[in-house]
Amino acid sequence: MKKTVETVKGQAKQAQGQLAREEGRSKELTALLEKANNKACALQQELIDGNTLEHKLERQKEKVKKMSAKISSRERHLEQQHQKESELQAQVQDLAELHSRMQEGYAKLVTQNEQLQQGCAKLHEERKCVAAGIAADLFSAGQHLEAFLRTIEPELLCPITYELPGDPVLAADGWTYERAAIAKWHQENTYRSTGTTNSPMTGAPLLHEELTPNYSVKKMVALFREWQARCNDEKV
Repeated sequence: MKKTVETVKGQAKQAQGQLAREEGRSKELTALLEKANNKACALQQELIDGNTLEHKLERQKEKVKKMSAKISSRERHLEQQHQKESELQAQVQDLAELHSRMQEGYAKLVTQNEQLQQGCAKLHEERKCVAAGIAADLFSAGQHLEAFLRTIEPELLCPITYELPGDPVLAADGWTYERAAIAKWHQENTYRSTGTTNSPMTGAPLLHEELTPNYSVKKMVALFREWQARCNDEKV
């Protein structure tokens, strides 16, 4: 009986030792499991961080795309602005050339106008000289009335049309013209810069554009035509 108890005690001790060893192994396994869990958590966190970083990268890419689009739009806008500036510069150049040509044309017109004014006065004097010579010949031939008519005719003619005026008017320069002729002269020879017109006979600026009917010259023209008709009838 005593041996049996000792045997049982020995077996109990062995069982306790084996249990202690099992408990040690269990603790080791628990520690290993905790380490595995910690590694799994670390790996999971790294995965989460990786996904977050990838998301950030995607957002950065989107921002870069938007910035690139804005830069491209800005570059196109600047290119359009440069093109508009080039077009405006070309237009300014064209306008400058047009202004230069207009100034040249204006200078030519002024010169032609001055020559025309000188021509009116010169031609009037030449007609008077020619008329005086013809009148002298007629007077010597005894044709006194016709000689007189030849003498006064240049004084009655319109200096612009060189014809007897049907509606004689007195201008600001003191000369008598056909109304339509001097009105046309005002219209075509007014300087835009000053708004004035020079006289066809004197070349001086006309103080105004008012035209006064010259009834005296109109009566003289009527008498001249009447006496001229008589002379023609006498020749017949």
